[in-house]
Amino acid sequence: MDFALRRRFQWVEIKANEVMSSSLHNILDKDNNDENSDKYKKIEELANKVIDMNNKISSDNKFGLSDAYHIGPAYFKKLDFDDFGSLTKIFETNIRSILKEYTRGRKSEDVENWIDQCRKALLGDN
Repeated sequence: MDFALRRRFQWVEIKANEVMSSSLHNILDKDNNDENSDKYKKIEELANKVIDMNNKISSDNKFGLSDAYHIGPAYFKKLDFDDFGSLTKIFETNIRSILKEYTRGRKSEDVENWIDQCRKALLGDN
């Protein structure tokens, strides 16, 4: 980033975990604010799972990743709650590859173990 631009504008850091719930509601169900609806509850559950996965990403000291490497809500914009495998597909086709990229050059057994732990945080034991 050009430092001249940085001096002229205020920069605000936006952390994925801090905006996860509100962003997922805006992406997946922006017209519904009913906290008692099933979809609202599913989105809250998803937000908590993504936050758990993100905490796993930045808590493993072996790779030295900070919260700047957290997975943001945009990865889930095509989630279909009616399709049981939708979240698994998102993890396997999008998130797994970015996690591998984050850990490029590291011991493959450690990487696969860590990715599996991230997967379990998001998907449970699926």
